[in-house]
Amino acid sequence: MKQAMFILMAAITINALAVAGFVGWLHYSGRLDRGRVDRVVAVLKPTIEQEKKRQEEADRLEEEAKKQAAAVARMEKIANGPLTLEDRIRTEAQGDDVATQRLERLQRETADLRRQLEMAKQLVGSQKAELDAQKKVFAETVLRDEKLKADQSFQQTVEMYEALKATQVKEIFQNLLKQGRQTEVLDYFAAMQQRKAAAVLKEFKTPQEMQVATDLMRRLRERGQTPPTDGVSSGGNPA
Repeated sequence: MKQAMFILMAAITINALAVAGFVGWLHYSGRLDRGRVDRVVAVLKPTIEQEKKRQEEADRLEEEAKKQAAAVARMEKIANGPLTLEDRIRTEAQGDDVATQRLERLQRETADLRRQLEMAKQLVGSQKAELDAQKKVFAETVLRDEKLKADQSFQQTVEMYEALKATQVKEIFQNLLKQGRQTEVLDYFAAMQQRKAAAVLKEFKTPQEMQVATDLMRRLRERGQTPPTDGVSSGGNPA
């Protein structure tokens, strides 16, 4: 520890002697005298003070500029004069116009919402009525099917139609349709085997006959029964 302190003190002493020797050299070589030292000190010493004064001067100028701007604004206001009654009325009218426009827009939006709500109610009502009608038709169809299944005469007629050729059954059904007995034709189609019923529908070939076949399939769907599809296109027309 003592050795380290000795080394440190020796280094400081050497540096001090070196600085002193350098200053002495400047003096004896004619490069440094009292006048030059005073001038250097004069150049370096006031730097901080000058910076402080410059900052104070800048702050003062900024404050004066703000005051001048405020004074100009007051002069302009005075030059324009106070608001007249007409100006005040115009300003208030403009505010009233904006409020009126907002109120009208709110009323329009409210009316639109009411119309949409009314349309939604009507749609729900119509859908409910349609659903109720479909339920009624389905219930009647189920009850009718149960009665027909227990009707031995009806079942024998269905078996007879299944044994006949498709062209013959088609002619029989056409005659029944001409007599207005569409419900019976639908009952027979629903009770027949799918393949046999599809074969009969394929015999409806002319445009008018195809329209009849399409109507029969649609009514079977409305009754909740599966129409024959074997050999029949997805659109409901015979292939």
